[in-house]
Amino acid sequence: MFLSKQYHTKVFRFFCTMTPQDRAVFFRRLYELVSRHVAQHTLDSQLLLSVMQFNVIRAMVTNARWMGLSVEDMGEDIISPFYDSAESRSSLPALPPAHVPLSLRPTALQRQVAHHPWIDLCPQPSLRDALLRRLHHLDEDEFCHHLFLQSHMSDDDGMIGMVVWGEPWDPASYEISATMVRKWPWLADECPDIVRTTNYWRAMRRERPLRIF
Repeated sequence: MFLSKQYHTKVFRFFCTMTPQDRAVFFRRLYELVSRHVAQHTLDSQLLLSVMQFNVIRAMVTNARWMGLSVEDMGEDIISPFYDSAESRSSLPALPPAHVPLSLRPTALQRQVAHHPWIDLCPQPSLRDALLRRLHHLDEDEFCHHLFLQSHMSDDDGMIGMVVWGEPWDPASYEISATMVRKWPWLADECPDIVRTTNYWRAMRRERPLRIF
């Protein structure tokens, strides 16, 4: 891994709760690694994994900016600006839905349920609602870590939880890993749009469709 042992555990624990210092280390080390391997023509699968991590984190940062949130905000214990409560929104920018892309506009459930804005960053309304329905029965840190980085479980295709192939706000840009679906099978049942876009990208690589158990 491109991080030293000193930072490996700390930085990869949970992206959702990284400190600004940890993020700075992450991006600086990744940039240095990519630059070195490109210059030496020695790109490998481990580097590809790091680039996938960089892409999905960059996508989430971009989506956060649409909502007027900074990376530092995401590390705080705050309530989504979409939650329909004047008290909870007092310290956050109030953004009308028209100011964000259609895919990122809040669902009725996002307005009704108090939640951390990391859920709002997912451009799939079906995924956001599925997460909110399980908010009190789901380990958010574990799910967020697996979605944006990688779990300790083996993944057949060596992917992180979610891969971004296009615009951050476009649901069609995203592919989800087989391990994510195996660990959280409700994703296949309640988020068929993610399975559909995943199979599109798998077909582009001439891979078999995602197996649903």
